[in-house]
Amino acid sequence: MNGNKQITNILFISFISVLATFLLATLSFVIFQNKIPSINELWNQWDTKWYIEIAEHGYINTGEGRLSITFLPLYPWLIRLLATLSRDYLASALVISNVSFIFALILFYKLVRVDFSQEIALRTILFFSIFPTSYFLHAGYAESLFLVLALTSIFLLRKGMWFGGALAGMFASFTRFNGLTLFPFFIIEYLTAKKFSLKTVKYDILWALLILVGFGFYLLLNYRISGNPFYFKAVFEEVMWERASLPWAGLIDAINRFHRYQLADWATEGFIVIAFWIFNLVVLSTSLNKIRLSYKIFAWLNFFLMTTASIWSSLPRYSLMILPIFIVLARWGKNPAINYLITFIFLSLHLIFLALFVRGHWAF
Repeated sequence: MNGNKQITNILFISFISVLATFLLATLSFVIFQNKIPSINELWNQWDTKWYIEIAEHGYINTGEGRLSITFLPLYPWLIRLLATLSRDYLASALVISNVSFIFALILFYKLVRVDFSQEIALRTILFFSIFPTSYFLHAGYAESLFLVLALTSIFLLRKGMWFGGALAGMFASFTRFNGLTLFPFFIIEYLTAKKFSLKTVKYDILWALLILVGFGFYLLLNYRISGNPFYFKAVFEEVMWERASLPWAGLIDAINRFHRYQLADWATEGFIVIAFWIFNLVVLSTSLNKIRLSYKIFAWLNFFLMTTASIWSSLPRYSLMILPIFIVLARWGKNPAINYLITFIFLSLHLIFLALFVRGHWAF
């Protein structure tokens, strides 16, 4: 009964998160734009347009359409599949994201409960659901789908279900680049289960290669479109002027934007980006000592993956991928004052960023 009660609590949290996000998005648009918006006006923003374009027309290899190849295919393909029934691509995208969000909360709770108390687990998913950029979990973005697949993979691997965990990881790496971080997670979790004794390692460790297969399919897609399996990398550099770089290059770029951008733009693409980088770095550096080794590696790899980009404009959104951070924050939240502070800051920033996003402003 207690387990059913907790699932009910999680479903309540997810319902409130979905309802509040859509209501507050509509209210903020009405207040600032002085009109009642359509769903398209609110949610067909930025990357959502690309996902829908891919779902409708496939990948394009001409002009600015080349940018479509930088979006991995599982999410837009699922949108296309659902749209065959709904006849509405945007609605299909929103349904996939929000259903994925609900299951992600349930899985995240169950995962945290493996090591921590019920209180910590509930606080973890609460902080996750009100994180300043968590509105992307409800928008037509691939974040929710990726996270539910990643959490499925991590949860199954924690249970020693190597094939199932690798299979979920394969789909995750076919959804976002971050899926590749599940490969070292698999290896560390497997070796931990074997007490790091090479004598006990069996053939089932090879299931980890499935995770790489997901990304391999994406490289094959690149090859079929352009003849170059790393075509996405060339497009990033040519169209978006973004490339892999040393970790501090993005920081320097964010600081320098103060001189190139108007103050309002620098506030989001400079100051706030830097603030999130500091936040992630501080939490990762000071508070992961009681988190298992596989979680530490997963967290740090996701952090380095997002900071080795030459442009950090989306760093606050990518912070959602560093799942162990929310467990750390939940442990900090045992202190009522810290719990209140985190909740207040997260909700305040969430409202500001959401209001910007639905009005078409850059909000990560």
